[in-house]
Amino acid sequence: MPRSVDPAPTAAQARITPPRGADRVVEHAQLTVEAGREQDFEAAFAEAREVLAEADGFHWSELLRCEERPQTYLLLVGWDSVEAHTVGFRESARFRRWREAVGPFFAGPPSVEHYSAGAPRQGRGAVTSAAPPRGRDQPPTTRSVPTT
Repeated sequence: MPRSVDPAPTAAQARITPPRGADRVVEHAQLTVEAGREQDFEAAFAEAREVLAEADGFHWSELLRCEERPQTYLLLVGWDSVEAHTVGFRESARFRRWREAVGPFFAGPPSVEHYSAGAPRQGRGAVTSAAPPRGRDQPPTTRSVPTT
């Protein structure tokens, strides 16, 4: 199972952890990092995520590292809509700043897809029904605990 590589959130990052159900679309980006540059990538991502968090339509982000393929990461981002990501963010100066920070570590182009809710999450600590939409500045209703 992938482990979270996210550092402990700062006050400014309070909304970076998924509220599970409050967003409409989840970006699923598989990133492959050049061998031996994983720790540098994680450090660069920790800073670059602040740029991502400033984007309109952004709700949260989580970076997971694959246990079987340590050069592979899964970036999950909650957005208001596909357009909030593909137009609002990707066509902005913020995206260029984000990509300048993390792009040099990529071994190839990321694979990106967007998902919407299919069924409520189940299991320990899971939200069993969709949470009501929250404001941009409200903290998430749940937080994952970093494992690093």
